[in-house]
Amino acid sequence: MTADNHRLQRSGGGWLARLPARRLPPPAEPYRYDDNTLVTLEPALSDSHTTNYWRRLLGITLCLLPVWLVVTSFIATDRLYSTLSSLILAPALLIAVTNFHLSFLRPWLHKRRQGTMDNYKFVSGIPMVGTILVVLGLALGFGAVIPTCLAAAATLLDTAGSPWFLAATWRDRTLRDG
Repeated sequence: MTADNHRLQRSGGGWLARLPARRLPPPAEPYRYDDNTLVTLEPALSDSHTTNYWRRLLGITLCLLPVWLVVTSFIATDRLYSTLSSLILAPALLIAVTNFHLSFLRPWLHKRRQGTMDNYKFVSGIPMVGTILVVLGLALGFGAVIPTCLAAAATLLDTAGSPWFLAATWRDRTLRDG
């Protein structure tokens, strides 16, 4: 460590939070030296980065797996229902409705009642559990009409599932190219 790193002061946090900053400060965060000189580090990724196409392809494939299972199950329908897969997909649909409510309906209702989003506390849903239940339920009841419809509704409504994760992070290149 150099003497400059020892003089580098980071706003907030105790001595434990400053330990990582002494070694390698995060990019694009302003720092001040003792003499009030402001230093800003450049972001890690620039426009001249290389695209990792294999990583992107793997991420897209894994995130769209539930959608692919629903579409192929609709194509291969051969029976009306499967009791075991319906029992697995019912909680998946309940989780999906809960996640949809927490993502869209709850903020809208708060703004409608209060008139503003001040004092609103965002609550996260239940991530990836609905997607895992959809994949498991469709693997057990592949080709059955009722489980496929339940899985389609759960996949569309589950805002904490993998297809919605892909849509939300589509433009974030640090996730797939970092």
